[in-house]
Amino acid sequence: MAVKTFTTNEVLTSTDTNTYLTNGGLVSIVPTTVTNGSVTSGQATVRLSGTANTLTLNGIFSAAFEEYFVVARMTSASGDIYAQLTNSGTPINTNTYNFAMMQAYGGAGVTAVRTANTSAMTFFAMGAGTTAACASYIDISGPFLAEPTLFTVQNNRSDGNYQTPANYLWYGNETGSTSCDGLKLFATGNIAGRIAIYGRRL
Repeated sequence: MAVKTFTTNEVLTSTDTNTYLTNGGLVSIVPTTVTNGSVTSGQATVRLSGTANTLTLNGIFSAAFEEYFVVARMTSASGDIYAQLTNSGTPINTNTYNFAMMQAYGGAGVTAVRTANTSAMTFFAMGAGTTAACASYIDISGPFLAEPTLFTVQNNRSDGNYQTPANYLWYGNETGSTSCDGLKLFATGNIAGRIAIYGRRL
């Protein structure tokens, strides 16, 4: 929604205040339904207790926004956590995801790889042999539009007892033209943590 320009002597109504001031910038989004997670009362944060290896957030993308921001902190019992867009709860799991990844890791230097035509995006590179938490900050561009969706993922990973941090950057896309309204996370082992979705006002 565009920013409103107020004129001299114009009355500032409660509707204007709520719409243009308190909801500027990022707007938190509560999923319409959640599978294998729960929404924190009074918040839009979804929490996972570690009893399942998937999480589906339905009804988070709509015509209200074209750009979205995701904040999450996760642990996985085994391996990385991946993401797929969903349409009415059905995952887009065809080989239409592509990404380039850059990694900086203590003792291993900097590496870069490119992966094409895969069935999911990596959202969390979990620490090897550890239950240390992993944080990700994710920009998702145009998921509800009937055109390719773009992803930018910043991932803060830790190994062991948090003394070996690493950073991963993914730049990718999903090349289909399906309008998507949700997101599915999945891993080999059970997932625990929290995730919040925001719409960006441009």
